[in-house]
Amino acid sequence: DNERVVQALNEAGLTDFTKNLENNIDTIIGERGERVSGGQKQRIGIARALYFNPKLLIFDESTNSLDEKTEKKIINEIFEKNNDKTILFISHNIEILDHCSEIYQIKSKNLFKVK
Repeated sequence: DNERVVQALNEAGLTDFTKNLENNIDTIIGERGERVSGGQKQRIGIARALYFNPKLLIFDESTNSLDEKTEKKIINEIFEKNNDKTILFISHNIEILDHCSEIYQIKSKNLFKVK
């Protein structure tokens, strides 16, 4: 469904990237994404997850290859457009978790509620 592909790419911050590809969303990016950067691979993975519209999204360090500005923009977009879902976001960077209703931190095998 091309409409859902475009929506998922937009939420993952890939619209401009795909518009500049030789065949737009039909461009072959190589085996294991060899023709794209680490951050682009992460965003493609996010778009693939969003495409299927699951009720539960789990992101485990899914934006750690992105610069801070892009990371915040994508996370804001994900939370804004998916407020009907449960989102589990695992990150070493607690500053990007502003949208989370609950935040837990693991220290020395112990779980602490931060927010």
